[in-house]
Amino acid sequence: MSGFALSNILDEGKLSKAEDLGKDFTTPDSASSVVNLKAFSKFENTSEALSAVILLIDSKLSKGLRKFLRSHCEGDILAVADSKIGNTIKEKLVDTMVIQAISLLDDLDKELNTYAMRVREWYGWHFPELAKIIQDNILYAKTVKLMGNRTN
Repeated sequence: MSGFALSNILDEGKLSKAEDLGKDFTTPDSASSVVNLKAFSKFENTSEALSAVILLIDSKLSKGLRKFLRSHCEGDILAVADSKIGNTIKEKLVDTMVIQAISLLDDLDKELNTYAMRVREWYGWHFPELAKIIQDNILYAKTVKLMGNRTN
């Protein structure tokens, strides 16, 4: 059966390399080196699981999730991958740390987009076709790093 899970981060340095973070979750053993389970709330049945997922897709919280977060996140910093769900949590569970984390996430997202546009703009003078060939910002930056300047 599935449910809601809350984990503690063991190595915060791993979060700074978000593009490599997925590699740490390929097996349960590798995931346990990054996070440990803090709390788990099992769904009673499949209809409860389905309704919770449908609400999350719409960026809404089920009563079970609100209760789970209130009982296990008191005074902790909560990291949320989806900013819409993070905003919903902020509205429903008004916690200063959550508000700050969501704001930071939004700010980082804007900065990353700005930097990606700058890389595309500046390298576009050297190789304008590359922007049409590679759409993904991270892959584009890695390609630019690999290719280097005109002399290479």
